[in-house]
Amino acid sequence: MPRKTTATYNCLLTVYSRAPGRLADARHLFNRIPTLDAVSYNLLLSCHFTSGDADGARRLFASMRVMDVMSWNTMVSGLSKSGAVEEAKAVFLAMPVRNSVSWNAMVSRFACSGDMSTAEEWFRNALEKGDTVLWTAMVSGYMDIDNAVKGIEYFEAMPVRNLVSWNGVVAGYLGRGGNLWTRYYVGCSLVGFYSVETSNLSGLIRLLSFFFADSKTSAVISEKTMAELSEEADEV
Repeated sequence: MPRKTTATYNCLLTVYSRAPGRLADARHLFNRIPTLDAVSYNLLLSCHFTSGDADGARRLFASMRVMDVMSWNTMVSGLSKSGAVEEAKAVFLAMPVRNSVSWNAMVSRFACSGDMSTAEEWFRNALEKGDTVLWTAMVSGYMDIDNAVKGIEYFEAMPVRNLVSWNGVVAGYLGRGGNLWTRYYVGCSLVGFYSVETSNLSGLIRLLSFFFADSKTSAVISEKTMAELSEEADEV
């Protein structure tokens, strides 16, 4: 029988880290790993948070022999999601090195809680603003508090958009009960269709233009998105 390596054990821990209520099994497996690395510790940290054991995560983090930026990010994300936002902020500020995931965790948490003024402040201070997750958090946050103007403003300013970005806008309009969400749903479909069959992009853009044309709130939506897509259509 092949000898199990640390990587093998870590793969099994990954399964437990996504399954609430399997903390005891994860701990048992963790104790069997012959050589622990940062990944092993990080996965067990995730297991604690997934099972709602923030206190256990704190104790483990304090006792970790090896850690990396992901260890800190796991604590920041886990603490913020468990409601300990101020503690998560303290951990964030103590980080020796931060990356886009670190900033995403804090901005997303403030946005999810509806504290958009704080989310704005953290967004402005973020060193890496090219991450789609960061922008999508702002879009969704503003749509959730019924501020479509700001939500669309961030959406239009995104350097790169993906399906999650479009979904944030669609979900925001759907939650508001308005009918403009249907127009963005068409836009979302356009993006998905475009990735499969660009030859039909021009026709779909004309269809999308029709949906936007009679919108009473069309002033909220910049023409930037349509212009960009039209330029791409001319190139295919």
